[in-house]
Amino acid sequence: MPFFSLVCSAAGETTKSSSARTASAWVDVTETLEIKVAALREHVSQLRHPEELEERIRTWAREEGERVGVEAAESFRVIELG
Repeated sequence: MPFFSLVCSAAGETTKSSSARTASAWVDVTETLEIKVAALREHVSQLRHPEELEERIRTWAREEGERVGVEAAESFRVIELG
């Protein structure tokens, strides 16, 4: 069983989109968001503005979640090879 649950995917998406940032799949991260924030907090030396990290990550996850009807999500661009 996969460690994540795909919430939504955009069938028929191609890699020839005008934007490489166009998402074609979303994963519900509601239950793991706090773990992600805590892990990222440990990388202070790699962050320019660590004090802004938590709100930025939570806002991003909330916005992506709203797109697919969950509390928090991460979006991905699925690229099929072959």
